[in-house]
Amino acid sequence: MDRSDIAAARLARQRLSDESFSSAHEVVSWFGAIQGQEYALTKWGIGLRAPRLKDDDVEKDLTAGHILRTHLLRPTWHFVSDKDIRWMLKLTAPTVHQASAFMYRSLELNKKLFQKANRVFEQVLQGQAMTRDALNAELKRNRILASGPRLAYIFMNAELDGLICSGPRLGRQSSYALLEERAVAVPAIKRDEALWRLTQTYFDSRGPATIQDFATWSGLKMTDCKKGIASALPEVMEERISDQVYYLSSRHAGTDLDTRMYFLPIYDEMIMGYKDRSALFTRSDKLKQRPKLRYNGMILHAGQVVGTWRRVEGNKAVETQFDFFEPLTGRQKKDFRTAFSRLKQFSERKVEDTSP
Repeated sequence: MDRSDIAAARLARQRLSDESFSSAHEVVSWFGAIQGQEYALTKWGIGLRAPRLKDDDVEKDLTAGHILRTHLLRPTWHFVSDKDIRWMLKLTAPTVHQASAFMYRSLELNKKLFQKANRVFEQVLQGQAMTRDALNAELKRNRILASGPRLAYIFMNAELDGLICSGPRLGRQSSYALLEERAVAVPAIKRDEALWRLTQTYFDSRGPATIQDFATWSGLKMTDCKKGIASALPEVMEERISDQVYYLSSRHAGTDLDTRMYFLPIYDEMIMGYKDRSALFTRSDKLKQRPKLRYNGMILHAGQVVGTWRRVEGNKAVETQFDFFEPLTGRQKKDFRTAFSRLKQFSERKVEDTSP
């Protein structure tokens, strides 16, 4: 294997070249967790892995609570399965709290205040979902004054405590609801089993990857990552590539390079799933002039980043703009049209290319 082979293998394990998934819940379950602070674009990232899905199909799974949006792993939003959220929170929340300790102190947040806020959430969310603004009004009534980052960390703490998570959309606004009312009840598992499960899921869906990649994605300490890999052997196997140790699922099989084009959303797992993303830039590194990443979304073709793009929700249409590192070949133009058609099919709205 070389860097191009790593990119091709990851493309297959991330299931961009697979058409077997039929629901958003299946996609999210395969990945364990998908970074999701950009709500609309994260839905599109799910749709890329299940070609028959449309935006409304993903939204239905979110509304029904089959997929939940919360803070776990690193201190940021993720989409996670209703069946996985509890054990994953118990495993990763302590590390996220440690990573957030400085901000807690800076924002004058402490255990007593968090407990008071949690009691408010538990009381007012019984049997209903509420928007962030409505919940903030309830906090104010109980003399908890917060805005901006201070308010965000109060909500995040309640999520990490397993008290609240995403509720259904209320009009155009997101909402919060009690986790116990949104997620299915599942038997609790011990920490070692949770660590094994997270490790197995990561290398199943993202291998080949290094232990540094796993630590960056999971937010776990290196000692935990080493322990997780040791527990996952031989299902997770080791392979040395260019003097670097990589791990991948033993169920991994060689695959032909997927030569299609994909418009990856910002924070897609093909990018955020790794600390070292250089395998995706093998082709662009050979260009005479280093290309600028004009937009935040990456465009993949034949397993390599060939440009960037963005998607903007307009009142009448979804506006897109594309910037390629080099002029497109005839084959790439055809693949671009196919990828653009898929975006339109998923969006179920008018999609316009407004590239300059």
